[in-house]
Amino acid sequence: MYIASNDVVDILRKGSYGSIVKFITLGDVQNIKLLVSDNPIIYMQLNKIYKEIELLEKENEHLAALRDFLLPLLMNGQVTVAANESH
Repeated sequence: MYIASNDVVDILRKGSYGSIVKFITLGDVQNIKLLVSDNPIIYMQLNKIYKEIELLEKENEHLAALRDFLLPLLMNGQVTVAANESH
């Protein structure tokens, strides 16, 4: 339910109305579909997938921060990239 609600929240944020105070309408949330199952295997698989997504998101944030730190140094010539001579 958490994964499905995260997707819905992103959609609702993008489609929110109003120029000063953003809002959503009842119609926006009435047709939200959520997966409901009694099968614990499905939940274990979804949990595994969610943990992998969370790990990849953290890695992406780290790589973006590293890029944002290194790019200005590269552009200013303070850092250089060594050529790969194995090719």
